[in-house]
Amino acid sequence: MIRVRSLLTLGVLFAGGAVHLGLPETAEAAFKVRISTDGGATWGTAVSDGDALDVSGVTGEIAVSYGAFTLKAASTNGIDPNGSYIDVTITGSAGTANVGTVYNLAVQASMDGVNTVPSPQHFTMFFTSASSMDTTIAGGGYKAQTWINNSNSLFDTAGAALDSGVQLPGASGVPVFADHFVGTAPYSVTAQVNAKFKQTLSGALSLDSNNVIAPAPAPAGLVLVAGAVPFLGLGAWIRRKRLAS
Repeated sequence: MIRVRSLLTLGVLFAGGAVHLGLPETAEAAFKVRISTDGGATWGTAVSDGDALDVSGVTGEIAVSYGAFTLKAASTNGIDPNGSYIDVTITGSAGTANVGTVYNLAVQASMDGVNTVPSPQHFTMFFTSASSMDTTIAGGGYKAQTWINNSNSLFDTAGAALDSGVQLPGASGVPVFADHFVGTAPYSVTAQVNAKFKQTLSGALSLDSNNVIAPAPAPAGLVLVAGAVPFLGLGAWIRRKRLAS
């Protein structure tokens, strides 16, 4: 999906599913992505799959272009009896023409209509980096944060039922944050990744924030797969559970 040329490509992978106990499945949740070039102080227009600002032309993928940047998001939102998940990645390089340029980027992906129940639900967050940019600049580095809100409003981070707080990259397969929360279905989930860095000659970004919501106690297989192989592994796990049901 993501092709890196002489520009910075940010890939935002977003996927969702929810648990229903005796309830009929509902329509897919709403999905939007918005971006910031000042670290989240101000945000651009929220973009939906297929709207006028989505230039990808591909269903399930959002692409927004401005200046030297192309930002992409892929969504496979759906309802599933095994949990909900949201994965946000930033990958790419601004290229040699932009060596020395400082970037202060933020990406938010948000989904409403999440109805994984019963409560208290269990939330697990993984955040990893395999980046080689210069982060020694003032305020440089990578961070992620996720909010779950009973308002069921996209991009709502105020008065959250769960706030992961700012998390720094950790080891692969090891949660950087885990906790229970009381979610009143339907609720919303918003995940954000920030990256402030200076472009180096051969530097590249590879950031992944993977978030899993499950009924408590969390199914061990769901959390294990999510941490080991964040997006593709989780999808395979979900498919196997569907076939077995």
